[in-house]
Amino acid sequence: MKKKIFLILIWVAYLLIMLTALSFSGPAVSPPSHWPKSISIAAAPVGTGNYSLAAGMANLVAKYTGVRAVPEASSVGGRTLHQLNNKEVEFAVSFCDQAFDAARGLGEYKKFGPMNVRQLWMGTVSPLAIVTHDDFGIKTFADLKGKKVMSRYSGNLTFGKVMDLFLEAEGMPIEDIKHIAFTGWKEGAIALKEKRIAAFIHPMPSEGMPSWLKELSFEIPVRLFGVEEKKVDFLANKYKYVTKCKLSAKEYGVITYNKDLVTISPFNSMFCRADLPEDLVYAVMKAVFDHLNELYPYHKDVKEWTDNPLYPAVVPYHPGVIQYWKEKGRWTGDMDKLQRQLLTEVGASR
Repeated sequence: MKKKIFLILIWVAYLLIMLTALSFSGPAVSPPSHWPKSISIAAAPVGTGNYSLAAGMANLVAKYTGVRAVPEASSVGGRTLHQLNNKEVEFAVSFCDQAFDAARGLGEYKKFGPMNVRQLWMGTVSPLAIVTHDDFGIKTFADLKGKKVMSRYSGNLTFGKVMDLFLEAEGMPIEDIKHIAFTGWKEGAIALKEKRIAAFIHPMPSEGMPSWLKELSFEIPVRLFGVEEKKVDFLANKYKYVTKCKLSAKEYGVITYNKDLVTISPFNSMFCRADLPEDLVYAVMKAVFDHLNELYPYHKDVKEWTDNPLYPAVVPYHPGVIQYWKEKGRWTGDMDKLQRQLLTEVGASR
């Protein structure tokens, strides 16, 4: 009898364990046959905030839609938009200045024609500033005239785009600066320390000082600057793919001359392919935005990435996105008007 009771207790304990495990495994989901068997989310390299976002998004999508989803380390410099257009991935992170041009076949994307890009949600900013050596006495953008500046980075077209906007705001022709190609802050920092260049352009995090800049400031008297605030306002009003933002004097101190540095940034946003099924994109939106508390632990930047998803887009929203926000009561008449305008601009019906 004791042996039977013992066996029964073992079976009861086993069943309780199994039921508990099932309760944490998420709902059993069988995705529709017209959905892809798996989806890829292209983002920046491993270790970045937006790669962590993509990883968290992939887990939520797999959990709540039943579709296998994986983050893919790539680049936000334009490659991710090509991956979307070539149907290599389904979702991708990119700066919205590049998406603006890609969807319309403008600028660097003109030779490819309008690309297959639709808005999922707006993300976060990365304010761009000019980095220089205090010994050079360069304090304004006009002081760069005739000097060597690392401003062209093939890995991220936004560097050159913002540099050209700064030139426009100052009324300076592109030839006024000796533009040099580079591969990011590491190469820029070395060239600046060796005094081979006058400055380089680089994005900064929306909050806090980047560790590389802090380390550089221990070695040389590094300074940041941009263009005057009234010229920042001009750019933000003229170009809808950039927004006004600032680097805080509290965080940067003498590096920004103990003043807030007002500058511009395009949003770093989440996009998708235009040809994805509407119900799939709706399900992805629901998996992410109905479960944000599960997404936040992936990285400190994730909350900022998802706090303002309906900030006015620069490419049309995917119909699945519209369906989701209509269900939530957040899609307005003004959003409808914006959507029609964007569709007209990219030459599409939906």
